[in-house]
Amino acid sequence: MRMNQIALVTAVAAGVASNALAQQTPPVTSPVANQSPSPPSEPTRQWLVSGFAGTDFGRSAQESSANYGGTVGYLWNGKFGGEVALSVTPNFSFNPAAASVISGPPMVNTYMAHVVGATPFGPDRQWQPYVSGGVGAIQMRPDVFNVANDPSFGTTRVSDTRLGGDIGAGIMSFRGMVGFKADVRYFRATGTYNAGNGSSSSYSPTTSPSSIPSPTPSPTPNPMPGPYANPSAATAGVAATAPATVDAGSIAHTALTGLAFWRANVGLAFRW
Repeated sequence: MRMNQIALVTAVAAGVASNALAQQTPPVTSPVANQSPSPPSEPTRQWLVSGFAGTDFGRSAQESSANYGGTVGYLWNGKFGGEVALSVTPNFSFNPAAASVISGPPMVNTYMAHVVGATPFGPDRQWQPYVSGGVGAIQMRPDVFNVANDPSFGTTRVSDTRLGGDIGAGIMSFRGMVGFKADVRYFRATGTYNAGNGSSSSYSPTTSPSSIPSPTPSPTPNPMPGPYANPSAATAGVAATAPATVDAGSIAHTALTGLAFWRANVGLAFRW
């Protein structure tokens, strides 16, 4: 009888212990069965907009000149893409040899389409060094004196545009969507480069033949009353020369041909 009680108590204790152990031990499951495969990462598509200000200098620029502009671009996976860039230099410091023809510094505008290559690194692609280059149009808008060396005859605003190109390198840095962009670029208009672009030696003033009066005719065959120390003076008329007018369109074209300069810019940038 006593042995039966001991066996019953032992059996009950063993059942309680096994039940407690089963509740404490987590079920063993297959990790493969409970985890779905992660989807492939999507390429990063990035739009970029920037506004900048800087300076033009070197080559055709006699001194540095302030400029401003902006860009709109797109990078695939943050590495390859393109952009359009517009800029304005209100007072391009041109070669002073043109001072006798061009009234003050001309305006120079650039309209470029670039191919961009970047190498992003850092958390959230924070830093993005890049190179870019492209082609487009370079425009010059000078005020040209109507008569060389004489501003009293007024000026004429003219404009000329030539095919051009640029190449440069820089860096972008972002914190979230906002950052900055800085670069250095070289611009060149088509045509033969001339360090004295627009100089007075590159054009010839024109004189209107119709504005030159003819010599006063001498009455013939009757001789002029005299006497004269120099008989030819009696018959020679005094020819008045007209002012040397300037071909304004030709001046703008010559000044823009081969125009070349460097540019350094920095400004705000936004991405999304």
